[in-house]
Amino acid sequence: AVLSDDGLGVWLGEPDPPEEPITLQVSVPPHQLRLEKLLPHTPYHIRVSCTSSQGPSPWTHWLPVETTEGVPLGPPENVSAMRNGSQALVRWQEPRVPLQGTLLGYRLAYRGQDTPEVLMDIGLKREVTLELRGDRPVANLTVSVAAYTSAGDGPWSLPVPLEPWRPGQGQPLHHL
Repeated sequence: AVLSDDGLGVWLGEPDPPEEPITLQVSVPPHQLRLEKLLPHTPYHIRVSCTSSQGPSPWTHWLPVETTEGVPLGPPENVSAMRNGSQALVRWQEPRVPLQGTLLGYRLAYRGQDTPEVLMDIGLKREVTLELRGDRPVANLTVSVAAYTSAGDGPWSLPVPLEPWRPGQGQPLHHL
């Protein structure tokens, strides 16, 4: 966050009015201050006061501001991948750690032993059916999933091997 003003004193706090504001003293010029170590996607309140040889000015009103989003702090949870013939069902759950923003969707990556990686944007769904058609089966297929916000992708899940579907494991396929 960058705050530009003719101020010398800056108070930073949350909520409004802040219980324990942080006071920063800055010299001018330049007439700006970069506030470091703020949490992503977090509301703050800022006010400014100037000091000159005539003394301090009154403080401005509290100005609500919010930091930009960050990327999710962890990967999606409980990723599973089951194969049934020429299709595979991949499922996952939202990360349990802070998203640091608004979840915009998930990206899925899959690859086989001797095949290039394929990346897909799944949107907000938490399962997808993959068509595994080809001349021959793909060996050692693995999938990984990452959640993303407007700031970018969070960490990818560990690669999960594609397991064959076995009777008793529930419904193997859901077409979305």
